[in-house]
Amino acid sequence: MNDLDEDLTKVERRMLRELLAFRATLAAEPAADGARCSSSRPQRPKAAVWPHLGKLRLQLPRAETISVPLVLLALLAIVLVSLLSGSNTRALAATPKPLTYNSPGPGAPSGRQELLNLAAAAARQPMPSADHPLYAYTKTRGWYLDSRIDGKLTTSTVVPTTTESWAAPNGSGRIRTTMDKPGEAPTVVSDFNPGGHDPLLRLTTNKAALAHELAQGHPRSDGPVERFVALTDLANQQPIPGVVEAVILRLLSTTPDLVYRGTATDRAGRPGVAVSIDSTYSGLPERYTWIFSTHTGALLDEEGRLLGSAGKLNVRRGSVISYTIYLASGWVTSTSSWIAGQVR
Repeated sequence: MNDLDEDLTKVERRMLRELLAFRATLAAEPAADGARCSSSRPQRPKAAVWPHLGKLRLQLPRAETISVPLVLLALLAIVLVSLLSGSNTRALAATPKPLTYNSPGPGAPSGRQELLNLAAAAARQPMPSADHPLYAYTKTRGWYLDSRIDGKLTTSTVVPTTTESWAAPNGSGRIRTTMDKPGEAPTVVSDFNPGGHDPLLRLTTNKAALAHELAQGHPRSDGPVERFVALTDLANQQPIPGVVEAVILRLLSTTPDLVYRGTATDRAGRPGVAVSIDSTYSGLPERYTWIFSTHTGALLDEEGRLLGSAGKLNVRRGSVISYTIYLASGWVTSTSSWIAGQVR
């Protein structure tokens, strides 16, 4: 009864405990000789078991067709209705199961050192051809908690989303978003004329120049998580060559409060290593975790998990409230072309 108990108010918990205790006393007390279990008038329960029942029984009719089990069921129904519809309790949104992280043992590298190891792996990747097709293609799949607050009532829904993006250097392109959300179109396609799509970044291996590019729209004053948001935004938009990824990982390795979480298998079944930061970046205490490919240094997965109170969100403490899987990236010839499989 642990999950149910978390959602009941103190009064409802007390009532439910007393109801269950009362039911136990009924099972323990033998029926009187000649009594008919289905129609005999029930004996008065002990006041210590449920003191409220004495007042309730004064209002009951004396007809011998009313039995304690029926009263018990009715009162249990009242408690359950209060649980599901009361203003102080609410139905909680289903959230994804957190990923499993294999904690590193003694002598494991720090978060900084692990990112430097990943940077070395990224730097060993072959250089892509400079003569590539027009459109930068990316594909991600994510789960995002959609919450709406209306007065005292918060409604939270699960919104699984798959996004494909095609972006040309001149700002033209296409974004296709597929959402599994009741009442909305399952797929939305948006086409952009030149200048309408988010611009591609000019990627370079010059550390200072790349840091300046990534800082646009991601000020360091927003905290350490914002530095990783710059990477995830870039991965959402365009392919990242290994040599550029290596520079980014070296920049991120200087982030304070970075923790190495060990190895993990992401939600697409790919092995990787994880680093995280605990922060109130979103307004609530949350653990932000990023998983990178051990072999290529590429970003594979990220998730945000609540550490403390859920605030007004209709989720449990410790819930995963968002994740993104980075499935594919590369260059394609048109906005109808796509890359199959998981190529990162």
